[in-house]
Amino acid sequence: MLKSLDRSISKIYGVGPAYVKRLKKLGVLQVRDLLYYYPKKYEDLTKVKNVADLEATDKEQTVRVKLLEIENIRTRRRRMFLTKAIFEDQSGEVNAVWFNQPYLSRTFKEEQFYLLSGKVKRDYGGF
Repeated sequence: MLKSLDRSISKIYGVGPAYVKRLKKLGVLQVRDLLYYYPKKYEDLTKVKNVADLEATDKEQTVRVKLLEIENIRTRRRRMFLTKAIFEDQSGEVNAVWFNQPYLSRTFKEEQFYLLSGKVKRDYGGF
């Protein structure tokens, strides 16, 4: 068992040369390194709030909401994409904005429920 932990990650089925190169940049060289490589950030998605309970803070908050509308907008000045969406739950509506991720408008489906997590800011009387 101990010898298998010292094996190179390149010996793991499904791990090709490109993935080995990416893992080496993270300092993962052996199976043991992979087992002890922990994420830098952990998001606790179990504390779900209602939209009405959101607060404008620097802490990340999570809501379970239904998508009402989503659209891509291209800005004039910087030529970047803004993806804007409106979500709702039983307590209210919330707007979400993503920068330079136009594929999201094809990924999200209207009338479907999603867990959104992020920092909440108050803007023009809404969140």
